[in-house]
Amino acid sequence: MNETSNREMITISRAEYEAMQAQLDAKTAELAEQNQKLEAKTAELAEENQKLAAELTEENRKLAAELAQALLQNRLLMEQLKLSKRKLFGSSSEQLDQMVMDQFAHLFNEAEAWDADSVEPAKKAEKRKPRKRRSGSIDDVIPEGTPVEVVEHPLPENERVCSICGGELVQIGVEIRRSLQMEPARFWVREDRYPTYACKACEKETDEANVVSTPMEPAVIPGSFASPSAIAHLGVQKYGKCLISRRLSSDRQK
Repeated sequence: MNETSNREMITISRAEYEAMQAQLDAKTAELAEQNQKLEAKTAELAEENQKLAAELTEENRKLAAELAQALLQNRLLMEQLKLSKRKLFGSSSEQLDQMVMDQFAHLFNEAEAWDADSVEPAKKAEKRKPRKRRSGSIDDVIPEGTPVEVVEHPLPENERVCSICGGELVQIGVEIRRSLQMEPARFWVREDRYPTYACKACEKETDEANVVSTPMEPAVIPGSFASPSAIAHLGVQKYGKCLISRRLSSDRQK
């Protein structure tokens, strides 16, 4: 009884009710429209996501194919490099003659072509031996204890003057070029040393020294350690006397 008596009856006119109902319908329609837009946007994003996934899959496939191709090419290049090394480097008993001859073989192409028929059968008959890898340094092919001739090439005293301030140049280093020297009965290593000089007066004043290097005499073959005497000796022995590399090696050991 008390709850019923506490309730209050609210009455509104029909016009107010219809106005509130119209507002409610408009709000409902607005929410429905927004919901449709969200659903359309969701579908659009899902479609874009599928396109991106397809593009990424295709890109990954292309990259995988390119990687496989690159690995295959790298493997082929490595095989070619190994084959070239086998052809380039001879056995340990022929290292010295083979390395020197390879560096100036282009000077004797005609004689090499004439001698190819006589050399090939001997190469085929010789049993292959495991080849020793080397770095191409002269120390890899000369016996231990080979005498070394040191030749100094200092700048003349009248040229040891700084071209900037006129101060005295002081030696700060040396460039060394090693070449294999040969005589019919012996061979040795010759070191041509070309000092490098710097002006200490410029260094004290400007913290930057004027550096001067002794001009180096050009090598017979750029990048080679073969000297004129070695080239002449091996050229005469191999192409003048028709001696093959194995014979030259055995003569050198004797």
